[in-house]
Amino acid sequence: MTARNAEEPEPAPLASRELLAERARIVFGIILVSNLVFAFANAAFREPDIPALYLLKAGQIAVVTGAWLALRRRVAAGHAVTVLVLSLSAIAVLTAASGAMSHDVAIYRLLSIGAMMTTAAVLPWGWRAQLELVFVAALAALGNLWLVNGTVASLVDYSGIAMIVTFGASVYVSFAFEQQRMALARNEAARAGNQRLFRSLIEHVTDVIATLGIDGTIRYVSPSIEPMLGYRPDALVGRSALDFIPADEVARARTALAAVLAQPRVPRQIELRMQHADGSRRALEGMAQLLVDVPDGPWVVANLRDLTARKRAEQKTVVLLDVAKTVAATLDRRELLDRVHTLTSAALSCDAAATFYLDTQRNVFRMIAQRGILPEHLPLAEEMEFPPGVPFGGRVTRGETLVLNGDLPDDLRVRFPRISALIAAPLMVRGRHLGVFLAIDRTIGRRFDAEDADLCGGIAQQLAVAMEGADLFAAQREEAEVAGALAGIGQELIAALDTPVLLDRLCRLTAEALGCDCCYVNLKHPDQPLFIPTAHYGDAPEQWETLRLVRLPEVAIAAIHAQLRSDGMIEFASNDAGPDHLAAQLPAQAGLTQNLLQALRRGDETIGFLHAAYRGRTEPFTARQHRIARGIAHIASLALENARLVEELDRANRFKSDFLASMSHELRSPLNVIIGYGTLLIEQAFGPLSGEQVETIQRLDKSARELLDLVSATLDLSRFDAQNVPLALGTVDIAALADELARESQVPPDKPSLRLQWDVASGLPVLYTDALKLKMVLKNLIGNALKFTEQGTVWVRAGALADGVAFEVSDTGIGIPPAAREHIFEPFRQADGATNGRYGGAGLGLYIVRRLLTALGGTIEVESEVGRGSTFRVSLPATARDAADDRGPI
Repeated sequence: MTARNAEEPEPAPLASRELLAERARIVFGIILVSNLVFAFANAAFREPDIPALYLLKAGQIAVVTGAWLALRRRVAAGHAVTVLVLSLSAIAVLTAASGAMSHDVAIYRLLSIGAMMTTAAVLPWGWRAQLELVFVAALAALGNLWLVNGTVASLVDYSGIAMIVTFGASVYVSFAFEQQRMALARNEAARAGNQRLFRSLIEHVTDVIATLGIDGTIRYVSPSIEPMLGYRPDALVGRSALDFIPADEVARARTALAAVLAQPRVPRQIELRMQHADGSRRALEGMAQLLVDVPDGPWVVANLRDLTARKRAEQKTVVLLDVAKTVAATLDRRELLDRVHTLTSAALSCDAAATFYLDTQRNVFRMIAQRGILPEHLPLAEEMEFPPGVPFGGRVTRGETLVLNGDLPDDLRVRFPRISALIAAPLMVRGRHLGVFLAIDRTIGRRFDAEDADLCGGIAQQLAVAMEGADLFAAQREEAEVAGALAGIGQELIAALDTPVLLDRLCRLTAEALGCDCCYVNLKHPDQPLFIPTAHYGDAPEQWETLRLVRLPEVAIAAIHAQLRSDGMIEFASNDAGPDHLAAQLPAQAGLTQNLLQALRRGDETIGFLHAAYRGRTEPFTARQHRIARGIAHIASLALENARLVEELDRANRFKSDFLASMSHELRSPLNVIIGYGTLLIEQAFGPLSGEQVETIQRLDKSARELLDLVSATLDLSRFDAQNVPLALGTVDIAALADELARESQVPPDKPSLRLQWDVASGLPVLYTDALKLKMVLKNLIGNALKFTEQGTVWVRAGALADGVAFEVSDTGIGIPPAAREHIFEPFRQADGATNGRYGGAGLGLYIVRRLLTALGGTIEVESEVGRGSTFRVSLPATARDAADDRGPI
């Protein structure tokens, strides 16, 4: 025999014991009834001439009854088949024997045909058992026929053939029924397997499968409900699903159930919140539909999954994105913290949030911002400070996010007595611990979980980066403000070249920049080892009169003086100073409480100190004020040195100007005498002279006049440098000025090929300027043109401008090299340096021209080409008053 699958049913017999026994009782009941009928029939219509026949009938009834009783017992299916085959075989044999005794083969055939078809149709015992029975019945039939007729030849008649066909048909029917039962068994096994698989899937999937009545009563729930909500399935069956929904969500759950009941057999998506056994909430989502054509229906089937983790992740993502947007939208620390605290309170559903930040100067954490702390607890929270490592044992400092549910440190419990849960997350950037971010809840029984801590830690991480950015921005802004303040102060101080004005400005600007009450400058006495108050700001006149009389000997303030020499700055409180301190030297009525001293230097020498002070305030100056004070002291030291140098330069210039003026006056007097006598000699006032004598005297006169021009130019230069050449402004008629210049400007007699031409436009506007200075400008330009031009033409032109008059002096002379044009307006510089002084002169003419035009508010431009001449263009405004006033004296 071949092995069969454990799930495949046996081919014979297929039926269960109960089914086989039930069918067998039916068969035996039919046989018993038929035998009784035939027995009564024989007794009624035949004479009982054969007593043994009754015994055979009794034997048949006994066999049927015994088999019927045996099958009532709980016997195996195989044993039942054996009982059936044996008992039915015995009945067939006894029937055949009774037929033989009564010499009747028809009754046996009829009964055997009925028995065969009955067993084939009723008994689910398989074709093998039916074939066995047919074999026994066929032998009994042959025996019956042989005993009655002495031969079996009559078996081939129509009744014998019918019996054979019937026996074969019964076997076929049993075979067909067996195949059908096997198919049904396989289907049943498959269905049972599918049921087991379906139940296994339901019981092992992470989603929850539940069935509910239309009133919401739970009929079935899969085991996955326990890890999802913490309840055993049997604890939920029979209860209403609404009992496990938070009170504020019941209305929404009823609406969702009503929508499902309104449309049978239509799946609907549902989303609801359910209460976990530990009191927390879980977000569930799934599909539900109403089934009506089901046993014990209608009922609702629902498939639910836990979305809490996903919702938390989505919420965390949204919150972190909001925090990212918030920190990117502002660099103001206060606004940044207020927004982050608001977002944190909403995201964690907590009562308060606070940030403790590291004070680097004192190395302690202090609260710099909060939201939601009760007013009665706020003063204690603001006063609270703790060094790194306290109060969380250094765990937060090492980067750990702590969750404290009811187990708070004593110092926190004292300051926040109503806190029930707290999250402490570190503010860390690149390994640097900047502070602690707190989420606080006061609800009794509230507990923060790991996901809350993870979200709070993510917020703290972004906040730390933003805080660092805000600190950098604040530092840059402070740097810019300090630099801007120092730039403005430097501009004002450097612009003041008078020492008293500079010192007054220094005191005022220092007090304004530092925001202090008063400021003083104490300078070292040039001859004695003491410091004298020189300037002040912020004092009443009577206070300053008292302070200016104070003398601070170096010996009395030796310690402060030494510290100023080494560090450049010292700060002290007046109350903390000893008897040998600077504070002891100041009058009590000055009322100074907090003092900041900054050294004023000249090289390595301390020439004084800048003293900024508060009256009444005891808090020290800030680091920002220190930086500004140092910058002011450096600028002030430079400005004082510049003022000193300018004063010395002015003094030297005055000495030089006085010397030049004196020397020029002394030189002009003998030169004028020489020129006067030379003119008389040339005019032969003292008698006739020879041609050679006249030529010699003319050369002498020319040299004397050149020397006189040089002396005059030097005198003008000294006046310019001394800035004591005033402007005499008035109206100037350009045509009249041109006529005057034409009369005074003549071509030298030694240049017969040179011409001087004038082109003055008519209708020129009247200028309001210094006529003498303008005449000097034009005369110098014309003189230069005549001097450096051997032949050709010198043009002098005048024309109108939109807001004044333009003059132009052009020549056809030697021209100016490009390299020389950069310095022709500088004093003592000439463009003909390459000619080895062929044309002479001191090189002051164009310098004087530029200085005069600057004073008059005009400009000068030059165009030149070597060998082809030069053109000088002068532009003057219609009025020189504004320009002259803007530029000051010459």
